[in-house]
Amino acid sequence: MRKIFLWEETNNLSEALIDRLLLNPSRLAGIASDLEAMAELKDPVGEVFEETVLSNGLKCISNVCLGCLGVIYEARPNVTMDIAGLQSRLAMQPILRGGRRLSISNRALVEVIRKALILEGLPGDTVQFIDDPDRSRVTELLQLDEYVT
Repeated sequence: MRKIFLWEETNNLSEALIDRLLLNPSRLAGIASDLEAMAELKDPVGEVFEETVLSNGLKCISNVCLGCLGVIYEARPNVTMDIAGLQSRLAMQPILRGGRRLSISNRALVEVIRKALILEGLPGDTVQFIDDPDRSRVTELLQLDEYVT
């Protein structure tokens, strides 16, 4: 079995970190399987998850509405695909910011995601990706709390 490594540096990495970064045929098959399972989930848009009746008889209903979701994560390439899969189910637009060591993997995975969206007639830029490893980009994202959940 051929191992696939898609990150910029391997110097001084622990075996545990290398294992988390590893993308091989088995891991890619697992990611594909997870995405297929997500595709089979019931569409939650418009579904009532909580309903409260106030003392005056007014019904208060809560629905799923995440809008733009910022996701910051480290050395887990499957997270990139998991969040992209969930976006289609939750009608959200994710902004992904993976760890520095995942930059090459994430770049490749986001390209696959965008091509798949376009093939389905959706805008490819529905999934946003912060490709800049500078930590100040995370601070900027966190300050957009009016727009990003």
